[in-house]
Amino acid sequence: MSIANKQFLLTVIFACYHCVKASVNDGPKFRLANGTVLKNFTYINVMLGSSIELFCTGGHADDLQVTRYYSSKIGIEVLTTPALNQTTVKVLEDKLERDNYEYYCMDTRSRIGTRTLVIVDSLPMVTNFHCISIKLKYINCSWGSDNLINYATLYYVQYSKLFLLCQSELQRDVQSIYTCIIWYYATVITSVDGDFKQVFDYDTTYTFLMNMCNELGCKNQTLLLDHNNIVKSGPPNELEISRKTSHSAALQWFLPRGHVFLRDKGDDGIESIDYRITYMYNGLYQYEINETRNENIFFNDKVGIEIKLPCADTFYKVKVSVKLHSAVGEEFWSDDAVTSFSTDKAQDPEVAVDKTCKPPELIMTPDMMRYQIYLLRREMKKKMIEIKDYIRELKLKRDGIKNLTPEGIVVSA
Repeated sequence: MSIANKQFLLTVIFACYHCVKASVNDGPKFRLANGTVLKNFTYINVMLGSSIELFCTGGHADDLQVTRYYSSKIGIEVLTTPALNQTTVKVLEDKLERDNYEYYCMDTRSRIGTRTLVIVDSLPMVTNFHCISIKLKYINCSWGSDNLINYATLYYVQYSKLFLLCQSELQRDVQSIYTCIIWYYATVITSVDGDFKQVFDYDTTYTFLMNMCNELGCKNQTLLLDHNNIVKSGPPNELEISRKTSHSAALQWFLPRGHVFLRDKGDDGIESIDYRITYMYNGLYQYEINETRNENIFFNDKVGIEIKLPCADTFYKVKVSVKLHSAVGEEFWSDDAVTSFSTDKAQDPEVAVDKTCKPPELIMTPDMMRYQIYLLRREMKKKMIEIKDYIRELKLKRDGIKNLTPEGIVVSA
C-alpha cells in the first residue's frame, strides 16, 4: 500500500502549566480537629476560656506559615506551628482573651493562603441595667453588655408568669447601649401562656427577666427594680410668692399632680422629699438651697418654704425642683418650676446695707434688663405723680384756694 493511501490521526493536546499547577495545589486549607474543612473567611465562635485547635493542610509543611491578627492589637504575629506530617501544621491557642482574631495560613512558595475568623466571647451578660420612671407615664430602661448580642427579650415577671415587654426591636446606639420604653397606660401585655395584664400595678418592686442570645447560646438574668428609687416626677405646680419682705420671700407650691410618689399598700403616705431651690439676682449670681422634708404626699400636698435673700429692692428669678430622697442621681430631679419677683425696699437704713449683697456688673442679662426697665417705669410714674401734684397746687393757688380738706371742703386762701 502506498503512503498516499494511508490515513493518519493527529491529536493535539494543549496544556496550561499554571492551570495544572493550581489543580495540583490550589492552596492550603484550614480544618478542625473533627475533620471539617473550612472555606476561606469562615467564622468560628469559641467560648471564652476554651482552646482553639486548627490544622492547616496543603503543599509542604515546611512552606506553610500561620500568622495571627486581632482587633485590639496593632500588628501581625507569626505563630510557631509544629508539623504533624509532610503537608500539615498545627495551631493550638489556649485561653485567648475576648476579641476577634484572624488566622492566615500561607504557602510561602505559591503565595496562596486561606483565612479563618475566630470570635472569642461568652454568653451575653447584662451590665448597668438602669431605669427611670418619667412622671408615671413610662419607664425608660437601658442596659449594656460586654458581649455581642444577636437577640434580646425583656419580660415583666409577676406571680411566676412572664409578660413580654420588648423583643428583638430593641434599639442599640453606637455605645452598645440597649433601650426599651415601657408605657404604663398601654392597654395590656400578654404572658407567654396567653394571659393578659394591665401595665403596671404601681408596685414598689418590679421583677424583670432578661433573655439574651448570641452565637454561643442564650442566657437568662433576673433583674429587680425598686420603683421608688427611679421616679422622676413632674415639676412643682403653681409656684408663687405668698409673702415677701426686703430680704426674704415665702415660696409656695403644690406637689405634682397624681400619685407620682409610690407607696407600699397600707402606707400612710409619708415620704422624704428633696427640694432644690436656686435663685439668681442681678443676672449674675446663682445660689442653691437644698432641703429634705418628710411630707404627707396624699393629704398635705401644699408646700411652703421661706428663703433669706441678700439684697433689698432687687429683682430675683427663682427655680424649684423636687425628687424622692430615695432616688439617687442627678437625672431624677424634676424639671424646674420658675417664678420671679422683686424684694421690697428696706425701711431701716442699717438693714438696707447688706455686705452679702453683690452689686450688678456691666454684663446685663434679659432678666436684668427687664428689671431695670421696671425700675425706670416705676421712677417715671413716681415723678409724673409729683409733677401732677405740683401743677394741681399751682392751679389751686391761682384760683385762690389754699387747700382741700380730706372731706373735699374748699378752704379759701
